Amino acid sequence: MAAVALLVSPAVVRLGGSSSDVPFPQAQKPRTYVFIVNPEGGSGKTLKRWKAMKPLLQRSLGEEVTVREALTEYPFHAAELAREAVEQGADAVVAVGGDGTLHEPVIPRAALVRQEGAEQQRGSEGEEQQSEAGRECSDDDKPRGTERNGCEGTHAVSRRPALGVIPLGTGSDFARTFGWRSDDANAAVARIARGHRQAIDVGRVQLRDCGVDQCFVNVADVHLSARVGRAAVPLKSSFGSLCYAIATLKAFPKHRNLDLSIRIDNGPWQTLPAATMLAIGNANFFGGGMRICPQASPSSGSFNVVTLSGFRLLDFVQRGWRLFAGSHIGVKGVESYSAKLIEIKVAAAEGDSKEVSQEVYVQGDGEALGHLPAVFQILPGAIDILV
Repeated sequence: MAAVALLVSPAVVRLGGSSSDVPFPQAQKPRTYVFIVNPEGGSGKTLKRWKAMKPLLQRSLGEEVTVREALTEYPFHAAELAREAVEQGADAVVAVGGDGTLHEPVIPRAALVRQEGAEQQRGSEGEEQQSEAGRECSDDDKPRGTERNGCEGTHAVSRRPALGVIPLGTGSDFARTFGWRSDDANAAVARIARGHRQAIDVGRVQLRDCGVDQCFVNVADVHLSARVGRAAVPLKSSFGSLCYAIATLKAFPKHRNLDLSIRIDNGPWQTLPAATMLAIGNANFFGGGMRICPQASPSSGSFNVVTLSGFRLLDFVQRGWRLFAGSHIGVKGVESYSAKLIEIKVAAAEGDSKEVSQEVYVQGDGEALGHLPAVFQILPGAIDILV
């Protein structure tokens, strides 16, 4: 979507740069904050909690700051609202809800492909993959909303707007990395009112089965966990955070471990045997509180990639607590890497890789993106977030 193309500074969207965790100095106090609220988030509780905190927020910001409320009405509406807010000169766009509400305003998608220098460090095979991307893209595979938001040019702004987060949704996993609690309205209001900025990284995803680039700010994942994410969507309204555990039980019978080929930072291709799942972390948590990528830092300029191989349902029952504690690194079948660029595809040994690839789902920030093969790339310091 073009929304984050407005949030991203053209100067930073290229590989090889270093990101800083030092808050940006503020030239002036932001004048307009647009709050994008998912009224269905948190099983309907998000809107009620937002209404309760809004008066306190307005008082904290002061009369000189305009507070605008925008309610989402359908999937990908948040991206449209974010783009509209930025085009109208908003100083900050604040996502009120869970990770899904946050994900939409930070999707640059294909607009980022045309950023100057973004492809300079991609390997020759990665370039070949990109050139083949999008040749065949069915309506089922193509991310919803890309017709309007995926392929527009990047707009330059004199001072890029900041992204804010008020975590009131079901998962709110991105907020956990920063220690932001969904039950502390006063802390959320104080954070937004301070207006302090920090540059953080964004992950970009290229899928060969669909020629529309996508981005994530939290965690992208592949195979079992992505299948679980799809199964969890219809369960959230009824079961809340328990939806992920229930979805795991539903997804496992359809899952099979597969040999995958991975390449890190243009190095040699390696086989990941009997892969159960992979997590590409810009931040630490996913799946309703699992600390899947404990070594990730949103301002580090690299991903924390964690792979699980040979896991069965019994392994998750016996060792699942380690995923929540972040103590799974080093356990048999678990590996951890640091990477700026990672390419993943089904290994040739699995036979018809195109058919098998349709079994291997990819998601970002808990949102379905497509299937393998995929290329994940870090965009250092791509957006400013209110901290």
